[in-house]
Amino acid sequence: MAKASQWVYTFSESEKKERLKVGGKMPLRAEKVEDDSRFPTSFAGIIEYPDYIVVSFQGSITDKGKSTDFGRFGTYRLESLIDWIQNFRLKQLKTKETSLPGLVHEGFYRQFKLIAEKVVDALPSEGKKPILLTGHSQGGAVAILAAKWLKDRGFPIHEVYTFAAPRGGDVNFQRGMRFPVYRVEFGYDIVPHVPPTFANGSLIANGLGTISGFFKLPAVLVALQNLIK
Repeated sequence: MAKASQWVYTFSESEKKERLKVGGKMPLRAEKVEDDSRFPTSFAGIIEYPDYIVVSFQGSITDKGKSTDFGRFGTYRLESLIDWIQNFRLKQLKTKETSLPGLVHEGFYRQFKLIAEKVVDALPSEGKKPILLTGHSQGGAVAILAAKWLKDRGFPIHEVYTFAAPRGGDVNFQRGMRFPVYRVEFGYDIVPHVPPTFANGSLIANGLGTISGFFKLPAVLVALQNLIK
């Protein structure tokens, strides 16, 4: 699962030969899925083996590139900036907005929804192969939300493995899980402990929700696209 989580950062054919082998054998297929926006930020790998299928979600984009220049802050991929804006969309979405139990992180949910239908299309519509989901960092949070969303639509979700994943939902969301979730964390890493578990409606929680409301992604996208025209 860790190797699958790492491979989706590059989708490299050469790395695939080593990272995706299990028992010395290559998967039957390894398919890349990405969103259709001008600057894609949501990616997943569909990796099928004889006895099971792995769906791995990519974490936050952090590598540098030449998409645009921010002066003394350096040159970064525009996709990376947009991706991080999603991370800070801290508003908690309710069940009526997501069909998921409890409250879930808006940014992580939106990242999944960008490719949800493509993931569905890449999975067998019929068949009983168990599906395992995984992801690193943001990808782990997305994997947990995706697992519940897919399970509710009849897919045979078996278990989820996450690595350094932030929280994707509240306690009521957690209670709605009906499959094992294994969270691999490093003790001193702060990421698995965010967003903080403040009570909904508290002064701090309301403050974070208000701040995240300033990150209106469509408007930000338009502004950033104008920068590089």
